[in-house]
Amino acid sequence: MKISKLIFKNILRNKRRTLLTVLSLVVSLFLIITLATILSEFSRGSEEANPLRLITRHGISLALPLPVAYQQKMAAVPGVKDVMPFSWFGGISKDERNFFANFAVDPAKLRTIITDVKMSNGEWESFVSDRQ
Repeated sequence: MKISKLIFKNILRNKRRTLLTVLSLVVSLFLIITLATILSEFSRGSEEANPLRLITRHGISLALPLPVAYQQKMAAVPGVKDVMPFSWFGGISKDERNFFANFAVDPAKLRTIITDVKMSNGEWESFVSDRQ
């Protein structure tokens, strides 16, 4: 009983020191939790992805495609199984404010290259048959 009374008195004796101590603990916990979340989000999904997949893109922008001649050069590299271009283009839904990114792909090659996409056979068939 006397120890708790002594602790409480000393906590309230210097309010600025108590406030700074509590704030430093809060900031430290916030930073630890934020950094742990960022690290876990960076590695999320990498367990299921193919570690042998290599993605190359234009050095200036994602919207600029690689030259078509590069596709044959990349396919000729030893160890490369398949090459497929992804063409980025912007999509607009009903209004220019509703912008979203789209990628044009070869649907026949997509299933063999990106094996971690989970779709049923019916969904794949409808994806391949839909030209949009």
